[in-house]
Amino acid sequence: MATPHRVIGGVADSLASGVRGVGNSLSGTVQGFGGQIMGVLDKPFGMVTQKEGPHRIIDRFLNGSVSAAKNVVDNGVMGSLQTEGQAIMHAMDQPSEVIGIPPDLGSFKLGKK
Repeated sequence: MATPHRVIGGVADSLASGVRGVGNSLSGTVQGFGGQIMGVLDKPFGMVTQKEGPHRIIDRFLNGSVSAAKNVVDNGVMGSLQTEGQAIMHAMDQPSEVIGIPPDLGSFKLGKK
């Protein structure tokens, strides 16, 4: 049913997905940059020992921290907001399904096709 509140709900879901995408992109960039730095730092140590350097302890810790922060935003904050939004949309569906207010907008599309 394409009621006005569902159209707004769809826009809000799109925004939430955009926030997740930006967060994932930023965390991937940070982790990739950290990996490059670690690779450079590994070279001198690797020439002598043929192993990764002890600085990898910090790298693993920071990678875990970035992943944990991304998970909190994705599944904690954004997930909770989307769950609450769906509950609100479901509650607002009841009047439109029962008495037809607000009206169904049919196949309303936002933006260009």
